[in-house]
Amino acid sequence: MSYRSGVHRTLNMYFLSQKYKLKSFFVYRAQAVGWLIVESLSTVGSFVSISIIYGVSGGFVGWTYFQVLALAAITQISGGMVRYALTPNALIADMRNGKFDQLMLKPYGIISSIIARYGDVTELGAISSGLLLLVYALLNVSLSFGAFLAFLLVYMLGAFVLVFGILAFSILSYVVLKSGGYLRWSFSIGQTAAQYPMYIYGVLGMTILSTIVPVAFATFFPSLTLFSKISYAYVSILILVPIVVVPVLYYTIRWMLKRYESGGG
Repeated sequence: MSYRSGVHRTLNMYFLSQKYKLKSFFVYRAQAVGWLIVESLSTVGSFVSISIIYGVSGGFVGWTYFQVLALAAITQISGGMVRYALTPNALIADMRNGKFDQLMLKPYGIISSIIARYGDVTELGAISSGLLLLVYALLNVSLSFGAFLAFLLVYMLGAFVLVFGILAFSILSYVVLKSGGYLRWSFSIGQTAAQYPMYIYGVLGMTILSTIVPVAFATFFPSLTLFSKISYAYVSILILVPIVVVPVLYYTIRWMLKRYESGGG
């Protein structure tokens, strides 16, 4: 089988799985609407909290109200995308009880199979509400076309870093601890922190949010690009780093999965 045909089969598998996942979710319309509303509440909470901050104080130095709203919206979208692609707790639970073994036997790429199976479709609520908030914020901000294009590229690459980083951390947690109960909690804290300009957390905070929970790559760094707060030299670094990091994460994940030992029996 050629590489191209293998990629084609894997993509077909992924999109077909998403098609049936969405159909099964929306077949119960009232329940689907309820979940979408619930998952949108975090976006509403971000809007309210930022509005209160700017209503009672000067906000964040160097950032306007609508710029911070846009940052919060990007954070909501990124968080929703990660959870739509991967639910670490479910992945690790299946590794512990042996259900994950079935996935290892599928004739598709193991990483794409994981993402196809362990995502949470209810996160469409966070993604869609985040997009609405982002459009609202950007309509009130002056942008350059070049900065917007650079933002799209930096954001896309950063999203890959975030998803692969969380996946690598999840598998490592199983290998080391046989547990991942803290992962969703850790990512939730990281996402909450990332909706504000990260310089307020100092060097240590930014280091943690760029490495251990690499949420900065899909939130703060793209926002700096979008609002032209960094030079194009730094933008090129933000493009280069994910190009190097994503393949490293990809092969690290594959290496760990090859050494996977079932927890079931």
